[in-house]
Amino acid sequence: MLENYWPGPAPVNACIKNEAETADVAVLLAVHQPSPIMTRDVGSGIETAVSEDDLLEAFLTDDVPGGALLVPITGASGAGKSHMIRWLDAQLQRSAKRDRLHIIRIPKSASLRTVVEKILEPLKDNPLYAKARDEMTRAVAEVNVDEAV
Repeated sequence: MLENYWPGPAPVNACIKNEAETADVAVLLAVHQPSPIMTRDVGSGIETAVSEDDLLEAFLTDDVPGGALLVPITGASGAGKSHMIRWLDAQLQRSAKRDRLHIIRIPKSASLRTVVEKILEPLKDNPLYAKARDEMTRAVAEVNVDEAV
């Protein structure tokens, strides 16, 4: 009898997806439950179970020999990737190291231009990045839409 009133997969997925991406940070943190996380070593392919705190520490460590950190978050549809990204963002925003971080959240629907603009936006007053910004603006202005298509 209860199954007659239970929503099907489509409404549930629509609700969960929307909630994962739009819920207030306070709500996100209040309902957050730790998730199982696996890391994979790029060189060896060895997978290791880690905690969310380990993942957060990877973003906050000062030990970044290459100067940049790239951590892809992958998983099946509905696994909680958007939730994990929002949780990480909330934790990084609350971190004592926040003023030393360059945090960029890119929307799922972002174009390559939008991605580059979001990367350069916090650096707009830095003359070191003026050339890259000018080159991108010029390149976009010179694109012939018909040829690009």
